[in-house]
Amino acid sequence: TLLALAGIEARSCERMKLLADALDDPELEKMYRGLLASEARHHSTYVDLARTCFPGEDVQDRLREIADHEARILREAPTEPRLHNR
Repeated sequence: TLLALAGIEARSCERMKLLADALDDPELEKMYRGLLASEARHHSTYVDLARTCFPGEDVQDRLREIADHEARILREAPTEPRLHNR
């Protein structure tokens, strides 16, 4: 569960970066970059918490497994940027 949550935060980072990079408004860009940093901290927190429950090597192996599974799903997903989708 912790690693699934870490993945959700990582995807949010990617989306916040896409939004920030696409904006012409400096205030909005700054806001999205701040949100990106926050999401990155959340990702790290979940991974760190998982490492307190399981050996670090097991956590890394599971992260790779989840990333591989996610990559397979994303190859078939819509390509337009979204914050949340079904």
